[in-house]
Amino acid sequence: MTIWLDIGQRWLKNKQQFNLLEKTKIALVTLFALTIIIVPAIPYISINWFQDWRVGTAPEIYQYLAQQPKDILVASLSTEVNNIPAFCQRSILVGDEFALAYHPAYYNQIKQRTIDLLQAQYSPDLKVLQSFIRQYNVDYLLLDNNAFTAKYLLAKNWLTNSSWTKQTQQAIAQLKSKYPPALIKIMPSCLAVSSDTLKLLKSSCLLEKQPTRSH
Repeated sequence: MTIWLDIGQRWLKNKQQFNLLEKTKIALVTLFALTIIIVPAIPYISINWFQDWRVGTAPEIYQYLAQQPKDILVASLSTEVNNIPAFCQRSILVGDEFALAYHPAYYNQIKQRTIDLLQAQYSPDLKVLQSFIRQYNVDYLLLDNNAFTAKYLLAKNWLTNSSWTKQTQQAIAQLKSKYPPALIKIMPSCLAVSSDTLKLLKSSCLLEKQPTRSH
């Protein structure tokens, strides 16, 4: 831009008169220059039109997690979990924006984490959930309010169209069975904070719960 402006300034100095075509060209170049400078500087246009940024919608969750120790780990299948590293500076176990096959060694870890989280969240056996929490040292579980519906999982392409599709289908089948996930019953008593669409659960509380026999 600086080079173009310098060339344009020197050219204007050497010109005494302009015909209609030259005036039109000058007007178009000026309009173009103003557009590429001013438009990106307008926040709404820059964020929503060009950069495809995501706006966080759970300030209650962010504020709570930001007050917790910096080494905590949050596990979730919710899309909202992707915002936690940016808004809370806290670590997450996995997120759909991070589940990309950049490298086999990286992807294999993400795959295993996702499978383990799926099985723990939807298992009717509380011991499976508790074993998962201990294995990964998870401090909090973040759940969407509609997390325990088959429609919820079916709407997530990163779960239904991936190398862990089989485990996703198993979780959906579990939700349709007569044995509900163990997490449903104990969820209210382990609530740390909630928003209109999310619930954040304390893992320490979940570990204290006693498994019940299912018949």
